[in-house]
Amino acid sequence: MSNNSKSIVVFFFLIFANSNISFGQKHTGYNDLGFYLYNNSDAHYPFSIKTWSISDYSTMFNLLNGMGYDKVMLWPMLEAIPAPLDQEDSLALEEYQYLINLAHLAGISCWVVQHANLTATTKFDEPWQDRIPYDSWKQVKFDEPQELEPYLAHRRRVISNMNNADAYLTIYGDLEASDLLKVFQSDRAMLDSVGDQPPPVLMPWIGGGKEAWPVWGGNPDLIKPFNMRGIGPLMGHLPEPWGLMVVKSNHDDLAWADSLGLIPKITILCYEAIENEPTPPVSHLQFDTIRKVLRRESNYMNSMKSLFTSAQFPVMELPNMYFFGMAAKDTSYLSKKDDEILHDFALFLGGDPKLLTAALKIEETPLEGIPHGLTRGLRKMYLKSWAADKLPGDRHFYVDMLAREVECRTQLLQATQTVPANDNQSVIQFSQGIFAIFDWWKFHGYVAGDSADELCSLNYVPKQQLDPLLSWLNKLPDPQMTIKKTSEIIRHLNQNMHVQLQQLFDELTVRLNK
Repeated sequence: MSNNSKSIVVFFFLIFANSNISFGQKHTGYNDLGFYLYNNSDAHYPFSIKTWSISDYSTMFNLLNGMGYDKVMLWPMLEAIPAPLDQEDSLALEEYQYLINLAHLAGISCWVVQHANLTATTKFDEPWQDRIPYDSWKQVKFDEPQELEPYLAHRRRVISNMNNADAYLTIYGDLEASDLLKVFQSDRAMLDSVGDQPPPVLMPWIGGGKEAWPVWGGNPDLIKPFNMRGIGPLMGHLPEPWGLMVVKSNHDDLAWADSLGLIPKITILCYEAIENEPTPPVSHLQFDTIRKVLRRESNYMNSMKSLFTSAQFPVMELPNMYFFGMAAKDTSYLSKKDDEILHDFALFLGGDPKLLTAALKIEETPLEGIPHGLTRGLRKMYLKSWAADKLPGDRHFYVDMLAREVECRTQLLQATQTVPANDNQSVIQFSQGIFAIFDWWKFHGYVAGDSADELCSLNYVPKQQLDPLLSWLNKLPDPQMTIKKTSEIIRHLNQNMHVQLQQLFDELTVRLNK
């Protein structure tokens, strides 16, 4: 064999030895995969999707495509546009059309979501995408023509200014089937008048699991398959093309749908497969949950329309998003061990697998298991792959974010590792622990309210960080005294810092008294 031939053989050996390529083995996976970028939480850039620019969306679309996703779903908050549609909002909708086109350019379809009967009743000073419309929302009364007809006309005008989505999903809430049908007939008439080919799909959003509780009286024992309240009466009347979005499916629902030949129209949203809601930003691996979900839905893997999952803080959920995408497209990937998945994910980003694996598992790592120099190594690391160019924020932010979380975890565990010898030492250790938690919160800025000036609360502290502190406090002879003394010292040294921390101190005191 010539030297050139030997070189070629070695070249191909190296390629196949370091890839997932195999011959003679048939891989199975879900035909179509989507991701819902759920922009429903407030936090700093780039944690919250609400803070993203068009460029951020564009890079995320490419990243999703690279992780195996074929579709993206967005909630643009069309419900925040009051009637009549003015020029400013009309231009904003046209800009959103451009955003949808960017998804298409990235090789993925784009679906949009809105409610069936919610509309804003007041004008806003803020631009469309900056509005907080909840207090202005009104439920349209479909049994009153003076409300229904103007609402449907406004809805048609809004959608006509953003008519390039591949599917329009409607969350129908507590509407009767006959009222929901009026919405779909109105939407379809408008979209057909545009004349785009192929025509977009219209889809009722069918709530399931805990979302169905209010419909059935708040009692989980009364939850019924979705057909009994929702889609059954619509059979044969929904204008084509149409589909069904089912949230947190159950197999009784799917068996009923299968009996009517509806499975090809069904998309299942695997809600909370990636992250639980609400969860403050924190690294956590949900690989076991993802395995369970993908295996559970696999009976209809090759016959359902699409499978979706979702996240509110994609920058924190990238390993879970990666695993869901890879395993959904090739279910043999479900058998990979956690560390193997993290190794693959690190290579996907073009980073050091050892460093990234340690960082991404930090919230489940004891103090003695944290590698020495991990934060320094992370900050020196340069992510080299094309995927790193598409990260929310940028590649430098991502490794700095991981380094900050490692610092928080390390400082917190150091503070809570030992029971203090005296009261003064307990104050020192408690202050170290509380500042570690507070610094991480200041970095991500997650809040549940509408105010940017909202103070840190235990509700904004991840369980992985709160549990070690509470466990340590419960070991003290007088934890309330430690909290009170720390509060007094901080107030004396820095009044502004005391104001920011006082809510945490008060909530911890209440929690310990329970």
